[in-house]
Amino acid sequence: MEDVLAKKSLYLQTLSELFNRILTDSVEYKGTKTKMHFSPLKIANKRILGDFILPKRLYEVLYLMLADQDETKVDVFLQKFVAESKELPVQVTGYKATKSGIVFQLNQAVLARKVVTIILQKADDIKRLENQKVLPEFRTDDVILCCIDDNVSTARTLTYIEPYMYTAGKETEVVFVSKNPEAILETLLQNTTYTHDSKKSFNTNEILTILSGITEENRVNFGSNDDICSHALFTGFYRKVLNSKIFLSESVLRCLALLDERLKISENKFQIIYICCQSDSLFMWQLLTLFLIQLHFKTPQTETCSICEKISNSNIGMISHGPVNFKGVNSLTSLEEKYHESISESFVSKYGDNGDWGSLVPIISGSVLKLDVLGCSISSSVALDATNCSVESRFVMYNYSRLATLLAKYEAEVKNGKYPKLPRITEIDFSLLDETEEHTIVDHLWKFDDILDDFYACFNENSQFISSNFKPHLVVAYLRQFCKVLSSFYSRYHVLGRNLPHLLPIMHVRIYLIKAVKIVLLKLFKILNIEPLEQM
Repeated sequence: MEDVLAKKSLYLQTLSELFNRILTDSVEYKGTKTKMHFSPLKIANKRILGDFILPKRLYEVLYLMLADQDETKVDVFLQKFVAESKELPVQVTGYKATKSGIVFQLNQAVLARKVVTIILQKADDIKRLENQKVLPEFRTDDVILCCIDDNVSTARTLTYIEPYMYTAGKETEVVFVSKNPEAILETLLQNTTYTHDSKKSFNTNEILTILSGITEENRVNFGSNDDICSHALFTGFYRKVLNSKIFLSESVLRCLALLDERLKISENKFQIIYICCQSDSLFMWQLLTLFLIQLHFKTPQTETCSICEKISNSNIGMISHGPVNFKGVNSLTSLEEKYHESISESFVSKYGDNGDWGSLVPIISGSVLKLDVLGCSISSSVALDATNCSVESRFVMYNYSRLATLLAKYEAEVKNGKYPKLPRITEIDFSLLDETEEHTIVDHLWKFDDILDDFYACFNENSQFISSNFKPHLVVAYLRQFCKVLSSFYSRYHVLGRNLPHLLPIMHVRIYLIKAVKIVLLKLFKILNIEPLEQM
């Protein structure tokens, strides 16, 4: 039963099931199929976010089912629900009528203890933290086709690689390609965590020979009269690129060779995911169509359809994102320089020219840029502004650093003897967390696993990629909202106070709360490939 508490949505479902069971067993129950479902309270005024609500429309149905002109029957039923909730990990302590419906209160002290304990327990086992989500039948031969160029939108393309790989939970080969024949991939990737292994040899001349029958001046024209293969996958691809042309650059030939090599070693688990800007989608379909044509020419006619079937079953997915717009900046290099300058200026204004902060700038500017481009839904364009860029993203990085500094200071003071050692969590009085900001922090912690579920929803039960469910921007939105709450808490309440017996209990419970917050933020940073700083 404790497991249901790990996710807020699951616990509300458990409460709803208890409510409906009591309703079914009640004498006055008329056999209606109406089901009661609780909803979490929205952030409003000073409502405790751990509470939940039976919406007004459902309360009116309940009243009609039970009241029978006797309002006391509804109260008796609700009191019975509160009493029977004692068997659950967190008890319902009461209820009250509002304009929106019936609001039920949970035992906040027990809720805080259990939520914080669950998060800390997960962090104790690193392997469990790293492999928290296990997808069935992992595909071992995935290939990411990543289309890049020296433009600002490439920053977004590169940023989406890591969240996909983390979601997939496995080593995935990344293949970089450019539709610009003059692009130098090594130069484009020099400031990233990725490399372009140009030393690895591939027989690209063999591919040129195979495609020689349809090649003109190193270009392939996808004409309307071509009838190479009748397989539905092939004709579907060909229809997307009809009457277009693709230049057979070294980048394209190398990509075709890599795909061919990966297909040879795969065991019917070959999956291709392409990541590109929306303006490059046609080029990616041209590339995949050309790959099928290459396979057709080098494969005996009797086996062509079986090859197409193998690729068809692989679920070719796409992450086709909107463009990035930055007024006055057109290249990826210039975009990175702008962010570098912006972060440097903020350090100069705070610490002066002689501060020992130079090595931090590339880390912060890179992380902030990632948060900026990941913060919008994939299909939307991202508009960046050089004069006021990255405020929310910098705020996320700063709040993590502030909490990490606080915990480091506490540990140092414990070693120095200023504070006693932190008691075991079983000795902590969580009822001391009685402020609205503290309840809000607990609620955000409680929603953490639901956020992860939304993030992992881009894979179905067969581990096939569903691009429409790939929504890393939800993680960024959660991070930003959480950090606003943390900042409000930090600015209003002192965590590290004087070493007095009556002040230590509240300090200790807040230290545990902040430890849980740090674990959650670290997990989300890892998902997004963000490098956090312990001090800024």
